[in-house]
Amino acid sequence: MKILKKILMISALCFIAFFIYDHLLLNNIDPKKHKDNIRIGTINLHEHNISADDLKRLRTYQCDIWLFLEWNGTNLDNDAAFTSDYIKNFELSHAGTFGVSVFSTFADLTVEEIGAENRPYACDYPKFIIHGKDFELFLLHAPPPVPSCKFETGKYITDFLPYIKHSKKNAQIIIGDLNSVPFQESIGAIKKMGFTDSHDEISNLPQGTFAPFTWCPKFLKFDYLFHNQYVQAAAVERFSISTSDHSGWIADYQIKNH
Repeated sequence: MKILKKILMISALCFIAFFIYDHLLLNNIDPKKHKDNIRIGTINLHEHNISADDLKRLRTYQCDIWLFLEWNGTNLDNDAAFTSDYIKNFELSHAGTFGVSVFSTFADLTVEEIGAENRPYACDYPKFIIHGKDFELFLLHAPPPVPSCKFETGKYITDFLPYIKHSKKNAQIIIGDLNSVPFQESIGAIKKMGFTDSHDEISNLPQGTFAPFTWCPKFLKFDYLFHNQYVQAAAVERFSISTSDHSGWIADYQIKNH
């Protein structure tokens, strides 16, 4: 019985320490260091609306592009001012987990689906390419590795890889909820295509992006940012919203030779 109490006490202390560590590294987003950098914000909304307090904080991040997964169309209704400075470049609303939206300050940003010929998946998440003036951004949401989705996480990512070669721009960025941990083969396959994990290039601190509950420290890395050799990551930080089991990313990118 004493051993069990010790184990529980040690576990509780470890949880508290990790909780403090995780939250100290959240939401401290510095201003862009260079006006020509592109600032991208992205988060899996977990199908929920963002609170007014969270939206007020997110407005201060001054992103050039916002990417929202699990978009139901009303997620930003708690603060209409959030979108007042943005153009809605793309919207796919869905009551469940399949929705996507793209907001930006760029009128010439266009979004199209890629890889439709490889669908449907059991959990039929699409893939998108976002065309910018000087870059192309791939937005992904891989199916979770569960029986109801027939464990097609890796297949979704593998099906995506050929489209990297078809890109019309040298500068390429990959962003999304890949439902994979860093050591999995599918993440390695992206890196073999010449992509670097943007966060890992900036920091050696381990930072997760997912936990089973919204209040829990994010200890699993499921959400990623990658860039190729024609892009420089200038800053990468996480942020949280109270209604999601994911944390999001804020990343500043410099397009080389731009």
